[in-house]
Amino acid sequence: MDDTLDEIFNQLVPREATAKEKDRYVTALATQYSTRFKELQALQKAVRTKNIFQDADMSVSLEGREQVVPEQELRTDIFQITDPEAEVTQQIEQDLEGEMSAIEQGNAARRQQAALIQAMIGQL
Repeated sequence: MDDTLDEIFNQLVPREATAKEKDRYVTALATQYSTRFKELQALQKAVRTKNIFQDADMSVSLEGREQVVPEQELRTDIFQITDPEAEVTQQIEQDLEGEMSAIEQGNAARRQQAALIQAMIGQL
């Protein structure tokens, strides 16, 4: 996990994650996986108890008359599982936004200074 975090940090900012940052994001990732595991257990239990359907009313036209017929539809709330790594990566990007901006501003200033020096040398 440390290597993955260092890779993400190196892609966003040219440095490795500090111990404090690693602890924060690894904990967040573990929590995400723990939550997802609980969701998967709930899904498994729902399937085992045949509780993956919910009652719903459906309007049907029969012989020109509108009738409400009870029906069962698939419960979608038990299937909404996201990728924990993608969520933590997005959180890291949001947290490092300011640092990435400062690095870009510093690089822009260096490029401007280099162009200015080049122009000054060209005038000599």
